[in-house]
Amino acid sequence: MQIKTEKGLRAQIQKLKRALKENAQSSEARYRTIFENIQDVYYEASLEGILLELSPSISAVSGYTREKLIGTSLYNLYANPGEREVIVDKIRTLGKISDYEIGLKDADGTFLPCSITSRLIVGRSGAPEKICGILRVITERKRIEKALAESESLYRTLVEQSPISIARVGRDGKFVFVNKQFLCWAGLLPEQVIGQGPEIFTGLMTPEMFQTMTNAVGGTLMTGEKTECELMFNTNHGGRLWIMQLAYPWRGADGAPLGIEIQGYDITKRKQAEEILKESSETFSRIFNLGPLISVITTLAEGRFIEVNDAFVKITGYGREEIIGKSSSNLKMIPPEVREKANRNLLKNGFSITESGVRLKSGEVRTGLFYARPIMLQGEACQLQTVIDITDLKKGQEALRQSNRELEMRVRERTAELSRINAELQKEIEERKRAEEQRRIAEEQLQHSQRMESLGVLAGGIAHDFNNLLAGIFGTISLAKLNAPAHSETAELLDQTLALFSRAKDLTQQLLTFSKGGHPLKKVQFLDPVLRDTVKFAMSGSDIAVDFRIGDGLWPCDIDENQIGQVIENIIINARQAMPTGGTISITGENISLGEPLPTALKNGAYVKVAIRDAGSGIAPEHLAHIFDPFFTTKQKGSGLGLATAYSIIKKHGGLLGVDSALGKGALFYFYIPAVPGFEPPELAEIASPAPAHGAILIMDDENYIRMLMEKTLGRAGYAITTVADGRAAVEVYKNALHEGRPFDLAVLDLTVPGGMGGQKTLEELLRVNPHVKALAASGYSKDPVMADPGAFGFCGRLIKPFTIGELTAALQKALATAVD
Repeated sequence: MQIKTEKGLRAQIQKLKRALKENAQSSEARYRTIFENIQDVYYEASLEGILLELSPSISAVSGYTREKLIGTSLYNLYANPGEREVIVDKIRTLGKISDYEIGLKDADGTFLPCSITSRLIVGRSGAPEKICGILRVITERKRIEKALAESESLYRTLVEQSPISIARVGRDGKFVFVNKQFLCWAGLLPEQVIGQGPEIFTGLMTPEMFQTMTNAVGGTLMTGEKTECELMFNTNHGGRLWIMQLAYPWRGADGAPLGIEIQGYDITKRKQAEEILKESSETFSRIFNLGPLISVITTLAEGRFIEVNDAFVKITGYGREEIIGKSSSNLKMIPPEVREKANRNLLKNGFSITESGVRLKSGEVRTGLFYARPIMLQGEACQLQTVIDITDLKKGQEALRQSNRELEMRVRERTAELSRINAELQKEIEERKRAEEQRRIAEEQLQHSQRMESLGVLAGGIAHDFNNLLAGIFGTISLAKLNAPAHSETAELLDQTLALFSRAKDLTQQLLTFSKGGHPLKKVQFLDPVLRDTVKFAMSGSDIAVDFRIGDGLWPCDIDENQIGQVIENIIINARQAMPTGGTISITGENISLGEPLPTALKNGAYVKVAIRDAGSGIAPEHLAHIFDPFFTTKQKGSGLGLATAYSIIKKHGGLLGVDSALGKGALFYFYIPAVPGFEPPELAEIASPAPAHGAILIMDDENYIRMLMEKTLGRAGYAITTVADGRAAVEVYKNALHEGRPFDLAVLDLTVPGGMGGQKTLEELLRVNPHVKALAASGYSKDPVMADPGAFGFCGRLIKPFTIGELTAALQKALATAVD
């Protein structure tokens, strides 16, 4: 009995040993998978600097192989070998370092800026044994930091070299910044100005002038409104200087008031000219015509030109005989409302300063700063105007501000993303090292599927947010084009920019398709231009020839242009990769009439067939049956999603995608798309001003710039616009308007509002308030079922982001004309 018990005990011990060995082998396999696929470099080194272990990723980072470096000294990799001793001292003292920047050399001797996160490994005896950590190349981060520094330096140089004096005063009334021109005019040193108040000017101007200056500055500080005044200084150099002072509110990036910004324009020459005018009309005429700035005299009531100087003739292109006796409104040089506002300020204050666009004889529009004073000529009220061309200054300031904003945003986003990825990577490594349970092959496949799904969700989120940004940028440029002169260089540049944004819109739609955006957003259009434009883009930079053989009168098809473009692009890319030595890709297109033979998988009907043939090496028979399977690929870096996605898109369009190929004879991909014979798709209209309209419209969108864009665009067209940021506010505003007897004619509802009520739920609430409500669904998500069939959810139409002004107004007009049951 005892012998059986001992045998059983030994068997259990042996079984336990085998289980422990299998678990250890499983844990080692999991660790090895992470170790071999990590993108950053994991390393272990002795305290003396000998490399003990490296992840295979060292090859992609430095050009060295892992085997060549293990057992060699780390000092050979440092751009500055002495830096290694500093790092070891820090690790010995602190136990670890995080995101520490160093310089290394790659296999070619090229300098590599890197960041390391390392810790000291202590043995069982308590003595330090080695150092292990993660190394990351930060070339991109350093490039962004350098670009930001250069941008800041350029902005500082422009401000310091500006002919305009610029100063900033804090809310306490003390100077915090002045440029070189300010110090030059004042005759003061920086230490005499910074931290001081306006009292530093008491000895440079009369008490009356000092009071005028302090009143203007104090008024801007208190009210936040722009103020302007003329000041006369007695400079330290013994002369007199007249300055036109403009004070603006100075706000931080978050909109919080920080103080005021003061700009000073030297108007000494103009003031001297005015004094000379009083003394002698002959002297006035000479100064008037020979001055470097544009000067004109016009009647106050009608704006009729009495006299213009030589600078006006030279810059505007108009001759005196074309100008004298006419007004700027007759010549459409300046908008009438601008002149009327300037006249009101002139009568109220005795002078006016106005910024406005000026249309030259050539059609070019430039920006001028107008300074006007009233004068009397032969008993008639007139005004003397001096104009400073500030076009280049305005463009430079805006470009610098935009550049700074973009660079700051990129640095913040990239830094946050790198920190998040590093934290997640560290956590995953530690968790996988501690893991002891065996993972089956099926679980690994499930993890892969989940990662692809997460990538799809991420792609969809990025595309949705980017669509919102495109909507704002697209619309703003469209508005700018409306204000640009026809056939001008500005209009041409804006057209080119809109074409680039159209491509960006296509790319975001491809992201949405990859992120399981299932429903095509179809419209009837011709396939020929879609085919040619997509092929041209996909073949950019290639020496492969393309032979188009498209039959005349190819029928229009009911398609989602972006998704079909993705199908064509995937096929062309495969063909291009199959022909590394060049050749010709042949593309044919033909109509398949009702009753002609079709593949058995297709329903009877009319189709357009497109065939794309390459001259590559062909597809092996054993691969041909799996060519459209998800994740199937014969390429080392392929994802196996391109042709699977293309197959899904064509199927959802009611068509068929197929392939014929043999080794050594190339490959022929073809697809059928249902056609709409006899249908005439509408011509795509160029961006034009919205047609005059009327009606009260409620806009609900969580993005402020989209609300602002739609309010400005539709208000300009004649609509009465009310905007809100979320669904709850939309329901409340709608209820109030209905109660007050001024109901909205239409509501435009964004379907996705992060953290708030979206468009579908909002419409459900509005239908309870008013069963006859009209609403448009707006979104950049093509996978949303509401966008595929808005009528099924109570909407009278849809608005796909990003959109042009023409698409926006067309959608509104169609919706307003739709009857509600």
